[in-house]
Amino acid sequence: MKKILIYAALLVVTSLPALAQNHQNDGAGQNALVDLLVARERAVYETLLKKDEKTLNNLVASDLVLVHSQGRRTRAELMKDMRDPDYSEDVPTIEDPQVTMIDQETAILTYRGTGRRTYKGESYIAKGYATSIWSRRDGEWKVIFHTANVVRQAAAPSK
Repeated sequence: MKKILIYAALLVVTSLPALAQNHQNDGAGQNALVDLLVARERAVYETLLKKDEKTLNNLVASDLVLVHSQGRRTRAELMKDMRDPDYSEDVPTIEDPQVTMIDQETAILTYRGTGRRTYKGESYIAKGYATSIWSRRDGEWKVIFHTANVVRQAAAPSK
């Protein structure tokens, strides 16, 4: 499994420019997969917002790896963050989603996004790029890896 994650991460880093063109003209099946994975990606954010641990467990793999500016994080750490009353995150926009298949059971989803995050009363708007690797396990697509790169961040106006 570690070899797959390392291979996938290297593939993403070295081939991001090609990803944007890879799914075009692949037909209805590819478009349906893009729609499905985008819906599941949004569902992850929605369950985090609702602090719905049961649903989140159905969307993320037990061996989930997250890589952000704070470093490498696990599923257990994600669950802990979700329960933190000082942290919240709105469902971000998912723009220009692209899917690249690694094999029949593994897909890379890349997109641009904008979202509001709040920690200890301070809100900010983050804009950036995200990559998730989804794996079909027991017939269900589950996220096994996620990383986001913030390219712009600004204080958010009060809601």
